[in-house]
Amino acid sequence: MKLTGRIGRAPSFRTTAGGKLVAKFPLALHNEDGRLGKGHEVDVTGYKHEREYKGRDGTPKTAQEIYSVAVIRR
Repeated sequence: MKLTGRIGRAPSFRTTAGGKLVAKFPLALHNEDGRLGKGHEVDVTGYKHEREYKGRDGTPKTAQEIYSVAVIRR
């Protein structure tokens, strides 16, 4: 999967127990009218991942995330 969009806020970083660096950030994608959100434009290449969790009200929710292998500033 390859996405092009703009970073919504500064990434947060952490290192896994296995020593891998992980970054988390929102990515604004093209709207139907062609406009982009604020921030730096990047290309993200990775794999779509879905995970289940319980919402604040206790109902099951699904989070859609991209596990990236490359993030390149445009």
